[in-house]
Amino acid sequence: MKKYRGIKFIFLFIIFYIVLANYLENGSSCRCNRPKCKLIYLDLAECKRIGKTVSLTLTDYSIFPAEIIQAHFIYPNGTIERKYLTDFLPPLKQTTFQFSDMNIKFDKLVITAECTNIKVGQMADKCFSIYSNLRSGP
Repeated sequence: MKKYRGIKFIFLFIIFYIVLANYLENGSSCRCNRPKCKLIYLDLAECKRIGKTVSLTLTDYSIFPAEIIQAHFIYPNGTIERKYLTDFLPPLKQTTFQFSDMNIKFDKLVITAECTNIKVGQMADKCFSIYSNLRSGP
């Protein structure tokens, strides 16, 4: 009978782990209040403006993927330009996104995710610029 207790314990532990993982993944019906949202940490590792191209490097430092990531470029006149980045940002990895033909005169950049507690902001002066000094002709 002792042999079956060990198997029963392992079986119950596996069931508990599956239920816990499902709860952390799905939580309540409102996706913004899911428990895993409290465990996600995003960082804007790098922001570059190169001519009319904006390059953003994001790092997800959590074990869960951040979902539905958008960049919001806020301009001096109050307009907001939203750019869709991705459905899922892989956990524990850096990912770079590039946008070409952009108006690079934005004041602020805010990265948001489906989890409403995730907002990463950056003032435009922190997005360093790289200008080409190449000239054509003599």
